[in-house]
Amino acid sequence: MAVCETCGGKGFVLVEEKKCPSCKGTGKAKSINLSELSEQQLNLALGGSCPACNGTGVTRVTEKCRECNGYGEIKECKVCGSHFGGDGDRCQ
Repeated sequence: MAVCETCGGKGFVLVEEKKCPSCKGTGKAKSINLSELSEQQLNLALGGSCPACNGTGVTRVTEKCRECNGYGEIKECKVCGSHFGGDGDRCQ
């Protein structure tokens, strides 16, 4: 097994970064419904950070890595020697 070079082992690739629609890119929390937040989001909101973007002001659009099929690693088939991403020890 080897780390997928396309995604760096993350299993996804960054497609686009967009300005956060919740805080309009400021990273600061606006009026929020506290009952809908998780404990982590509540802590961020009380700290003044936008819970949608964790205070960064941007949201990241990602997609599953096509090279490793989202596994983050490339394997070598034990039958034919070709490289593939996914479960098992043989390509299909």
